[in-house]
Amino acid sequence: MKAINTFAVFLFACASLICGSAHAEDELKFYGTLDASLLYNGHNKLALQSSGNKATFLGFRGWKDFAFRPFGKELKLAAGFVLETGFALDTGMGSGTSSLQNSSTASSSCSIKGADGASCTVSSDVTPLGFGREARLRFLFGHGNAPQPAHAAGERHQISIGRYYTPGFLMLSRFAGASGVTGVGNSLILGNLNQGATAVRASNSVTYLTPRLQGLSASVMYGLGEHGFMREGDLVGFLGDFQHGDLHIGAALQYTVAKGGDIGVASFGASFNVIKQLSLSALVQKTERFAPSPWLATFEHLQAILQVSERGKLALSAEWVEVRNSPDAGGQYIAGYQYAVSTDLTFYSRAAYIVNDGTTAFHAPGTPTVVAGANNAAFNLGATLMF
Repeated sequence: MKAINTFAVFLFACASLICGSAHAEDELKFYGTLDASLLYNGHNKLALQSSGNKATFLGFRGWKDFAFRPFGKELKLAAGFVLETGFALDTGMGSGTSSLQNSSTASSSCSIKGADGASCTVSSDVTPLGFGREARLRFLFGHGNAPQPAHAAGERHQISIGRYYTPGFLMLSRFAGASGVTGVGNSLILGNLNQGATAVRASNSVTYLTPRLQGLSASVMYGLGEHGFMREGDLVGFLGDFQHGDLHIGAALQYTVAKGGDIGVASFGASFNVIKQLSLSALVQKTERFAPSPWLATFEHLQAILQVSERGKLALSAEWVEVRNSPDAGGQYIAGYQYAVSTDLTFYSRAAYIVNDGTTAFHAPGTPTVVAGANNAAFNLGATLMF
């Protein structure tokens, strides 16, 4: 509790400093998202759930512009930082962003055993408050002047150093649509399967992001290992992204050195606005865990998501995971609705039905664990406030 109180005082001091000392030529911002919902877990039980639609967090972001002449020609340079801490709104405690677990508030418990005995457990346990959600130093250079998006390409080159999202997770979050990566029916229930410590974030990482040219951008990440979780933990990842009009296409590859076998993830996603309000999106993601010999696969699953949505409102989604060399499979069917009062306040509801086959035991976050092969359902109703 003392650590939490100290961290709260630190947050308050930073917010006061930001509000009182920002200069016109710099950017300093305190921001965040608060999300709470009522959850029905399918066992005649109601509960309060944090992050039912968006992850609850507080963040600090800052920029400072510089201009210098390294070779007699002026070069624009911006240096900045991003610090974000995730927490549970129902308890006020830190939530699932430590380096040891490397789970986001989006993650839930899942377990599966294939024919070869490979297994996984992804948890969203309470962790101490800290900047485990995101902590990075950013450098922008080039000739653009427009503000740089938080997680996408802009007009300038960008280098990030610190703890940041992996290419595989960024792909999942971009094309998961209204099912999202948190709460009931989120795509991480099945998507985090057996991806190890770098399923969502990579610590000690360096990421280079190109400017967006003719709708095309690319990024490369190199992670230098996860302290305390895996001795190796090195990660190499690539993400390519193309946007033109109503069409959005992306592809990602990442490879993590891990105990018990390295982990490879390949993703491809696409979305298209059929008409003004109707959008179709799809994502296919393949995860493979290798034995000590990189040519012998010991675990593999294929995830597919298909979604139809009325932009910003109604969404219908279906998702399925198949496990190679075994009869095991899991799937979920999601229906969701969002009503935006403004750009900052949204009311939502979401229902999900999860199907387990063989030894899979997927279940919605906030719901009790299930017996392998048993199905389960969940429903939530809540609100999201962003500032």
